[in-house]
Amino acid sequence: MLWSEWSIWLLSALLLWWSVVSQRR
Repeated sequence: MLWSEWSIWLLSALLLWWSVVSQRR
């Protein structure tokens, strides 16, 4: 299974979203 790749993708997206939210504050 490509769980590692999936987790990396999800983490990347979460980090990006968090960055945007933090900047929007």
